Amino acid sequence: MPRLSGGRRLAALAALAIVVGLPVVLAPAPAAAQTQGPPVRVVLADPGPGEAGRVLRAVLARPHVAVAPAVPTLGLPRDTTFDATIVIVGADATVASHVRGDVVVVGGDLFLHPGADIEGRAMAFGGGVYNSLLARVQGGLFAYRDVHFAIAPAGDVVTLAYRRPEVEGGATVVLPGLYGLRIPEYDRSDGLVLPLGPRVVLAGGRVDVDAVVSYRSHLGAVDPWADARVGLDGRTDLELSGGRTTRSNDDWARADWVNTIASFVYGDDERNHYRSTEFAARLRRGWELTSGIVEPWIGIRTEDARSVGPAPGDERAPWTVVDRHDPAAILRPNPEVAAGRISAGEVGVRASYDDGEMRGRGSLRVELPWDVPGDARFGQATFDGQLSLPTFRTQRLALEAHAVVTAGDVAPAQRFAYLGGGSTLPTLDELSMGGDQLLYLAGTYLVPLGWPRLPYVGGLTLGARYAVGSAGVDRLPDFVQNVGARLALGLLRVDYLVDPATGDRSVSFGVSMP
Repeated sequence: MPRLSGGRRLAALAALAIVVGLPVVLAPAPAAAQTQGPPVRVVLADPGPGEAGRVLRAVLARPHVAVAPAVPTLGLPRDTTFDATIVIVGADATVASHVRGDVVVVGGDLFLHPGADIEGRAMAFGGGVYNSLLARVQGGLFAYRDVHFAIAPAGDVVTLAYRRPEVEGGATVVLPGLYGLRIPEYDRSDGLVLPLGPRVVLAGGRVDVDAVVSYRSHLGAVDPWADARVGLDGRTDLELSGGRTTRSNDDWARADWVNTIASFVYGDDERNHYRSTEFAARLRRGWELTSGIVEPWIGIRTEDARSVGPAPGDERAPWTVVDRHDPAAILRPNPEVAAGRISAGEVGVRASYDDGEMRGRGSLRVELPWDVPGDARFGQATFDGQLSLPTFRTQRLALEAHAVVTAGDVAPAQRFAYLGGGSTLPTLDELSMGGDQLLYLAGTYLVPLGWPRLPYVGGLTLGARYAVGSAGVDRLPDFVQNVGARLALGLLRVDYLVDPATGDRSVSFGVSMP
């Protein structure tokens, strides 16, 4: 019999609709002028440091149409189609059109209205991107709010140059989110997590401190945390972080907001957790390539870990909409960790690539401890990567990989990682396979059918998916394979996967975001 892991989850989709729709409610809705103005040529004289300038440079290097309207807000109206990427400079923009490319705003906000259908990305530099539940963006939403470019028009040429934050003397205090209240989270260990705190910018933007206090309703805990970045030059940063938090090694497989909604609605928290008091320091340096960035780093980290509930036999759990007392969901026990401190040296690298067609990112972290509970001697490397590349016409291949390799003694349980469940291997019970060795590979071949094309949603996408993985203590046991099909319509998807070795089947319903 197939395992129906999503039939009861329609409530989750309703909750998701509310969350996704919030930006539409909270964002102002300006009255858009409908005059585009004559096209201009945009020259990026100085992209500045970091990813944002590199992304904008790649956009401008490909075919596009750029406008610098003499109105506060430019509107791309309903029932119109644009056959290329649109770049709007120095104004806000509203979009209800069909765009066969990206929509990019430099020096303004981007508002998506019902009916907007963007086949590429929706991006804003120096502003925000405000989504609509009735809009469709295939390539994702990207808002570089803190990245500003000076705009210098001269005839039909507009020159852009990166502008550093102008902070002179004293400190600039910013309250991110809603007056300092960040995006809440929810899980089976913490319950509701409410992070609140300011961001402080000093020394002309070279020092950036983000400090929050998080209330965790189920634990009754108030946890302080701070991240600080000190810019030593245009490419080198010193990063400091420390405080008390709830940690997981399984957050690579599922986005935070998806895990929050699934945990709140039906207790499906696809992560194991432990408590940690820690401090870390890293020295990071970045090198920009034509279509990518590489950031190697070196640092130290010390962590004092403790186990956190639910424990076996617990009957008290955070509230959920359904399945409030399910021992396999909201009351699923966390593995017990080895209490004590791990202090280690670390080295790693983070890289990303985006040439408009092929997109990828990856990270590698190597931990070499000198202080471990029980005097264990081990070293551990963790790799995570994603790659999306075009194949034939509008078809794409999406690849994922995650690996944990441990050498020496068996690592403490707070360094274990797990597989199983809808985000990795759906035919296995949730996080039922784990240890200090893990290898997971997955690929999905996506074929947009384009029909039937529904208003606000778009057409169907058919996919073939294959996933294989194994995880264990000190070695990798037999690999588990899942093979099957995916059918997606807008944000909604259904997967049918089979384990060819056992015949176990899984039918799951979910939500996919670009």
